[in-house]
Amino acid sequence: MPTSSRQRRGRAGAAMYLRCYPYDSTGMECHRRALGWLAHRHALPEPAEYLDNGRRPADGLPQLECVARYIEWGWIRTLLIPGPFVFNLDDGKAADMADRLRGLGCRLVELPVGGPCPDAGPAEPRAFQAIRSRLLPQLDRV
Repeated sequence: MPTSSRQRRGRAGAAMYLRCYPYDSTGMECHRRALGWLAHRHALPEPAEYLDNGRRPADGLPQLECVARYIEWGWIRTLLIPGPFVFNLDDGKAADMADRLRGLGCRLVELPVGGPCPDAGPAEPRAFQAIRSRLLPQLDRV
């Protein structure tokens, strides 16, 4: 199954993690743009990208494990995610992974849910609407 990481030079410490099943041929582009916007809003450096595209937790998530190692080593201090569902669609397992990463010293930053972000410009609400319209039907099928 495809996985990828895109490291970026600059100040260390920020990364984004995305996972989609089934495989997303766009590489979760709308999610990456939204998380990039979120990094900018939080005055974070441009985040490195880690994708487990087309993978289920049962298949193993090598990029997530790479992120966990980098957090443990102190190379990543902030992880941007669309929500804990990227770790697992089972809420308990997703919460366990979030707790594990926080326990390693990482701050998790999630996309806002339920509408446009406060003080968002005109492009942001459309980006979040696109994310919700793509995610909600997939979650309903699980």
